[in-house]
Formats: sequence, C-alpha cells, structure tokens
Amino acid sequence: MTPELYAMDKARQIAEGLHEHYPGHLWAVEPSADFSTLQIKNLRLSAKMGFCIHISGPKAMAPDAANKTAMRMGGELLERFRVSRGAGGLNQARQIYHDRQFLFEAPHDA
Repeated sequence: MTPELYAMDKARQIAEGLHEHYPGHLWAVEPSADFSTLQIKNLRLSAKMGFCIHISGPKAMAPDAANKTAMRMGGELLERFRVSRGAGGLNQARQIYHDRQFLFEAPHDA
C-alpha cells in the first residue's frame, strides 16, 4: 500500500472512530503533505487547535495505538474547551462556536 493510500485509510478510520465515540462533534482528520502525520481538529471548537499523530517514519505509532491515542486525545481536546464528551456536549460546542463568531463579527451600523 502506498503512503498516500495508507494515510487516507488511517484518516478515515480515525474520523469514524471519533464520530462514533463523540457523536455530533465536527471532527476533521487530514494527512500532512508528506503523509507521515495526521492533523486532527474539532472544527466547531477551533480551526487552529488540534493534535497530530505520527503514522509513518521513526516516530510512528502502531496502527492500533494510533486509533486509541486519537480517541484519548479527542476527549482531552473536548475537556480543554470544557465540553462534555457525550452527545450533550454538542450544545456546549455550538455555544462556544456562536460566542466566537460574535466576538469576531464586525459591528453593524444601524
């Protein structure tokens, strides 16, 4: 299997696992340009903050370890934003997203 196919397959597996463990959250999993890492973010919380998992090269994790680490780190990311891990946390995440949109919205002239 080519590195590109492996990275895309691993991204799909991790995304499905995150959506299963933490339903309703907007998870994004994408491979790096050299296909050695996966960038994982919850876009409803932050488009900039997330975490990285090495899937090839000297720092690579075993395939099962990468999946378990992604689930653990996904939960930690939710905790850092003070969002519960369950489906109830979806409303909290929406509120955080709404609050951020309001903060950066340009003032409207009446």
